[in-house]
Amino acid sequence: MRRFTLLPFALLLALAACTEVPHTFEAEKLDPNAPLLSVPDALGVVVEPVQGLPEAAGPALAGAMAVALQDAEIPASTEASNTRSFRLAGAGAAVPGAPGLYDIRWSLRDAAGTTLGGETQRLTLAADDTPNAAALAGPMNGIAPKLAALIQDSAPEEHRPTRHLLIRDIEGAPGDGATSLKRSLIYLLKQNGIPLTADPQAPDTVAVACAIETRPGAGNIDHIKIHWRILKPDGSEAGVVNQENDVPHALITGQWGDMAMAVASAAASDLLRVAGTVPAS
Repeated sequence: MRRFTLLPFALLLALAACTEVPHTFEAEKLDPNAPLLSVPDALGVVVEPVQGLPEAAGPALAGAMAVALQDAEIPASTEASNTRSFRLAGAGAAVPGAPGLYDIRWSLRDAAGTTLGGETQRLTLAADDTPNAAALAGPMNGIAPKLAALIQDSAPEEHRPTRHLLIRDIEGAPGDGATSLKRSLIYLLKQNGIPLTADPQAPDTVAVACAIETRPGAGNIDHIKIHWRILKPDGSEAGVVNQENDVPHALITGQWGDMAMAVASAAASDLLRVAGTVPAS
């Protein structure tokens, strides 16, 4: 039996360091600077400051793009990275005869530096202040799905199992974790072309089971352990993947939101690696 441990998973580490719990977590977005990609095998994209713009605009656009990519269910950050992170760079050019109007060319590179594609958008930016995040939300959300499609189409295909995976219902999760985490994992696997089934009676299927344990700690901090089990078609265990850390109680007793996507992203590579060790019949 093979065992893989991810300890700690990066997003929960970042959230555990917070001293103030968001009072409307379900409506909050992750800080675009959060170290959500620091797990070595996680997939995601790092958004670099846009070049060629008024000084304050470059980092502001990068942060807005990171949030928009999160809305498109792509793990994104403006700072943290890992060995497989994509890089999204932007270059701005002033439109002649149109003060404040810029063409922004977004370019996506893989971890090896190979350019995979890009998109261009036109924005109006004031020269004397930092762009308002709310004002950038619309334009970034408009182009982010196109960039997300490039990322999804270019995702690595290694560790792909040769048979269908069954993602079982998650047990013991507080809040809406059972629903959100299962949905996020299924989404990531589908985006990577992994064949899935929802039929528990399907023959020759590798199943992924998950049980979550929490115990209260001091100062409204809970310890959470996520225990993934990969099961062979005969029901025997092929391996496990564990994630655990201390997190604020309020963050796991309501809607998990972006946290579910980050947890699923951190676990997915090792789940597939273990599943890939099960020989096809």
